[in-house]
Amino acid sequence: MLNREVSMLSSLMILDLHINFVDGARIHPFFSSVLHGIMMEHINTEYATKLHESTLHPYRQYVFYDAKQDTTIWRVIGLNQEAIINILEPLFHLPDQVFVRQQQKYLQITDRIIYDETSYDFLYEIFLEAPTSTVKSVNLDFITSASFKSQGEYIPFPDTSRFFKGLLRRWNTFSTNYPIKGDNLADSLASLFKVCDYHLKFSPYRIERVQIPAFKGHYTLRPNTKHPLFPIAMLLLAYGEFAGMGIKTSLGMGAYRLTVTHLDSE
Repeated sequence: MLNREVSMLSSLMILDLHINFVDGARIHPFFSSVLHGIMMEHINTEYATKLHESTLHPYRQYVFYDAKQDTTIWRVIGLNQEAIINILEPLFHLPDQVFVRQQQKYLQITDRIIYDETSYDFLYEIFLEAPTSTVKSVNLDFITSASFKSQGEYIPFPDTSRFFKGLLRRWNTFSTNYPIKGDNLADSLASLFKVCDYHLKFSPYRIERVQIPAFKGHYTLRPNTKHPLFPIAMLLLAYGEFAGMGIKTSLGMGAYRLTVTHLDSE
């Protein structure tokens, strides 16, 4: 059971709600924008207003199908303790059936699981002390469509420098004890990686009636493990599994899984 005592021990938490429509209709990843509306209806009004006024949200959420469990999962992630208490707690206690006005049907919640929880302090200490010399490659497997935006234009393809720029912004906004800063740091971190493989496809993401140019697939990078900044790069890529990548992460975009291949695993 999710409670305030548990919440205060963590500053990063992933809540998985297993969902389906009572009538058996398919749930598409685009449904994340509808679920975002349901989320906002069930949290404190004052906190919801605060979120509407913020430019960088302390949460993200998305929908995906888990083939191993044969279920659709609504994943909601709190990026600080305030979001865990004000968003994840009320969602954990949603009724078993929620009426969705847009579809005029009931959504059923069949399970509620705290998938993962940790803290910024723990992540920082673990990755800064972890041995990295055996890392051969890192793979980003995008579960939902991702995109970036610059000067009003969408950028529907990976850009490692933009990866790190966004992750640094989120980390330094929501982490309280370990700021990560430096001149042109995102570019310096990006320079540690070379693309060694990719299988990507153009995968536009729809939010209501708007189609956002985006990409999906996997993207593999070979790192320079000897550089002193490499542990920071790995820390941020791991943090990205919580924080997401690119734009519209609160509406379902930019979710990825990170896997690391080591030299001794061959």
